[in-house]
Amino acid sequence: MTATMLRDEADLLARTLLDAVPGLVVTAWGSTARRERTPSSDLDLMCWNPGGAELPALTVQYAQYLDLVACTGGRGALRGFATANATDLHAVMFSEVIGGDPALVSAFEEVVGDLWRDSRLRAQEVCHLLATAVLLPAVHGATLYRPEKFALGATRCWTALAECGALIEGRSRHHATEPVLGALAAQGLVEPGAPAAFATAMRLRRDCEQGRTSHREQQVRRAALAAEFLASVRRLLDRRHDWLAANAPLDSEVLQQLAAVLTGTAIPARAEGTACRSEPQAMLQVFLAGSARQVRAQLERAYGGSWWVRHAALMNPHTDAATLRLIVRQSASHRRRWADRNLLLYALRHPNASQGLLDDIARRGHPLRPMDCEAARAAAAALADRRSHHSR
Repeated sequence: MTATMLRDEADLLARTLLDAVPGLVVTAWGSTARRERTPSSDLDLMCWNPGGAELPALTVQYAQYLDLVACTGGRGALRGFATANATDLHAVMFSEVIGGDPALVSAFEEVVGDLWRDSRLRAQEVCHLLATAVLLPAVHGATLYRPEKFALGATRCWTALAECGALIEGRSRHHATEPVLGALAAQGLVEPGAPAAFATAMRLRRDCEQGRTSHREQQVRRAALAAEFLASVRRLLDRRHDWLAANAPLDSEVLQQLAAVLTGTAIPARAEGTACRSEPQAMLQVFLAGSARQVRAQLERAYGGSWWVRHAALMNPHTDAATLRLIVRQSASHRRRWADRNLLLYALRHPNASQGLLDDIARRGHPLRPMDCEAARAAAAALADRRSHHSR
């Protein structure tokens, strides 16, 4: 499968949607929009369907999986859809229109423009992206899902860094990661070697997905990439500290703690469960919480029901089994199921996932995607291994 084949398939599926249902906008997002194909790439499409008409079933030939995100309703619904969680925010903000009714395409682009003009939203997402890129592999360790993509210094770290640069600047100049990193390096916002590091990470990922190298072999080769990535994060946070503090808004101390934790430059006192001045600050205090009690306290305060705050709890190793179950229960309502779909996934993958969590999911009838089922099987196997170990 080549990048051209994947994009041709995206165009074909978009045409299938547009021919079947008038009044749609279909866009590419993620690696499909960036044209950064690997053997395990998904096909990422987004459909704005204002009329709510039923969409035809689609199948993919070349991609591993079709990740079709769909929004119904008018412009207000589209903005609400985009701001409900980080995945759908990126599907809208970093979209590339493939086709659609011209008037609707214009309306779609106006909503996208409004999102890009929202500096508070952009600042919040920068903090979310950087914290997730660093803390996810730290929390999951040896059990990390697809380390060739999500490990520290692997491809997702670099695409997130490029997206952060675009979010800080306030516009997406390029879809591809490497030219964005090149522009950031030219401005001194990331390390000069960042573009080459991303290219190396892509080669390592393709080698791994094609079975040419093992995860263990990759760990050694990725160590330098991880160091380069952390240096770039440190540089970006240092040079854009004032912008983030002003636009999120954030207390400077919390932002300094985040920078220290993410880059390993210090071991600061963890943020306490005090009142927060903004949703981004609540999110960061959950990322930084040093105990299960602190995580739970933040979830019970203002902003605790926010997707960003609950997601941060799933990136914290101290989040206990009871809090994971709370997050899943909060996601059970029909209104929240779509927006919270990845919270369920990360709860299943969290090292503290329990049998009770699996039972909750089974009882509540959560609609599971193939990746959710895989995560549930992995969690069940890990729990069985633990029980076997303790019984010896």
